[in-house]
Amino acid sequence: PNELGLAFYSRVLDALEIAGITPWVTLYHWDLPAHLHTSTNGWMNAQIVGCFTAFAQLCFERFSKRVTKWITFNEPAIF
Repeated sequence: PNELGLAFYSRVLDALEIAGITPWVTLYHWDLPAHLHTSTNGWMNAQIVGCFTAFAQLCFERFSKRVTKWITFNEPAIF
C-alpha cells in the first residue's frame, strides 16, 4: 500500500472531522493508476476486479471508523 497516500487521506478526514463535515468517499473517480492501466489494459481486463477489490478492502479497513458514506464508482453508466 501507498502509506504516504493513506496518511494524506487520513489527514483530510481529520480536517473534515474538525470542520464538522461528514465525508462521502468515492472509491473510483476516473483515477486508475497508470501502472494498472498499462499492465492490465485497465477495465477491459477482468483481472482489474481483484485489484479494485483489494483497494476497496484496504480503504474500508483503514477508514471505516471515520467514513460511513461510500460511493463505489462515479458515473457507473459510463462503463
